Amino acid sequence: MTEPKSRIPRPPAGADSEKSKGGNQARSSLPPGLRGNVTGTLRVTVNRIVWLMKDPPQHCSVQLAWWGDPDPPTMFRPTVTKTRDQPMPSGARQQTSFFDVRCQPAQFGNYLRDMAWLVLDVLAEPRKALVGKASIKIGPSVLASPVAGFFPVKATDARRLAEVHVELEFTPAPASTPATAPASSGPGPASSTTTTTVTNPAQSRAPRPRQQASGQAPAPAPMSRHTSDDFL
Repeated sequence: MTEPKSRIPRPPAGADSEKSKGGNQARSSLPPGLRGNVTGTLRVTVNRIVWLMKDPPQHCSVQLAWWGDPDPPTMFRPTVTKTRDQPMPSGARQQTSFFDVRCQPAQFGNYLRDMAWLVLDVLAEPRKALVGKASIKIGPSVLASPVAGFFPVKATDARRLAEVHVELEFTPAPASTPATAPASSGPGPASSTTTTTVTNPAQSRAPRPRQQASGQAPAPAPMSRHTSDDFL
């Protein structure tokens, strides 16, 4: 059984902030080190862990490092529950980070395909001793199909130590089409050409400019959902 998808307010695309020490609405860029326009946002939520082992650590954190990223990992501090279905405590802090995608979706899909696995390290606090790892198979399909479900945390000998609930969701940036404003009529010097942004060309009432405006690729199809069972 998977948890309902969290409803979390998303910071505006392109907002600057440092990586979160607690996994709370941090913002960084993907692929690592790439500079460019923001074409979408990847939301990552790690908010629950269910221990299966005897004598688990009282406090833990989950560490996420992206392939090729030299910066410190993003940290999450999920809430411990006894079962998958146990209600989250009312005071539980949402553990979510946002990552700006700064390349075309097809290129980002290639990055995810080459990465192949998203690996989460589960650490015992406060010493940050490694307890186990959760591995999530990823690829270009993440762009169209959100991931949400419980994934096993395994020791080096493959024993299942816990289950961690993870959500991944890609949201493309709002589509915009640059359009050239027509020159004004009447006497006087020729008007200069300006560029404006039309968020929805279909609703624009302005006459079609002489030059065909260049448009962006259409947004991906409506998202379906994956669960952890698809990746085990």
